[in-house]
Amino acid sequence: MVLEFIGCTFAFIVNYYALRVIGVLEPIRDVGFVIEGWCVMGFLSLGVASAIAVLTEQYEAAERFIQPLQYLILRVSGFFVHGGLAA
Repeated sequence: MVLEFIGCTFAFIVNYYALRVIGVLEPIRDVGFVIEGWCVMGFLSLGVASAIAVLTEQYEAAERFIQPLQYLILRVSGFFVHGGLAA
């Protein structure tokens, strides 16, 4: 899970700077909020992944609910927030 968090962090950095270069995003105004939000999302992902791991280990039928759970957590993740609105 730590490797996934590091990989996502690297992907965020690459995407952020690529979008900064082409002028789509404004500079980050408060780096503290970005780091705090990123860590909170990491803890949320850790919690959801742990809950799914426990449920799928205990119950065979729980494996069918992984994709719907991922779809529901997508709304909480902030994926659909426009970059200009979040800054």
